[in-house]
Amino acid sequence: MQLDYIITTINDILAEITELKYIDRNWGQLELETPAVKFPCTLTDIETVNYENLLQRHQHATAEIS
Repeated sequence: MQLDYIITTINDILAEITELKYIDRNWGQLELETPAVKFPCTLTDIETVNYENLLQRHQHATAEIS
């Protein structure tokens, strides 16, 4: 899926920041009583995606990444 590729690419770029101890997709780790992360961390997710149809079977997408 294209969204998974985008999150993977973002996380690969974030991996170049050596100070970060944990990089992953956000699946609610911080909601746990004992968060399953090391700090400092970054958790990436795509919240909403809005699509706009363009001519000739093309779409333009705008996404909110958190």
